[in-house]
Amino acid sequence: MKWNNAGIFGNDIIVPKPPGEKRVFILGDSQLECASQHFETESLFAKLKQKLGQMQVFIASQSSSTTSDQIAM
Repeated sequence: MKWNNAGIFGNDIIVPKPPGEKRVFILGDSQLECASQHFETESLFAKLKQKLGQMQVFIASQSSSTTSDQIAM
């Protein structure tokens, strides 16, 4: 997976959102970064992409972040 034009994991974000497109944004800490897992196949990001099909999935994570940090994202 690559960093997109918004600096988070996922495809580039198109603004305005195309009609009918559904998006999921997930905020979190190092658990979402999956440093000990293969990101493309074993991470929450990969599993959601498999389950949700055409829905766009975006992950914004930062190691050692707190809930306050995540809200500020």
